[in-house]
Amino acid sequence: PLYSSAASDVYKRQGKSWFAMNGMMNELSEDMAMGQGEALTTYAVVLGVAPEDRGYFASVTHQHFNQIFSSADVTAETVHSNTLAVLKNDPRLAKYATEA
Repeated sequence: PLYSSAASDVYKRQGKSWFAMNGMMNELSEDMAMGQGEALTTYAVVLGVAPEDRGYFASVTHQHFNQIFSSADVTAETVHSNTLAVLKNDPRLAKYATEA
């Protein structure tokens, strides 16, 4: 696996604040635009997406990239709420669309 359980626990404890850190939004937007990458996987972990759904999560967020990253200067909070809106509309991913 890409992440040890210890790393994934740290990401979960930090919650959604991790990707507001300097540079992470750029990395996440690049990964999401490509539909794969370490930042996108980390984002899935933070959102609680199960390992078996992470590939699907990557493809769905890739398809909705322009909805999630709705402007060039989008904030982390907006990306998070836009992501949840996309997840809520997907039958397989709706269970991950919580504000936790």
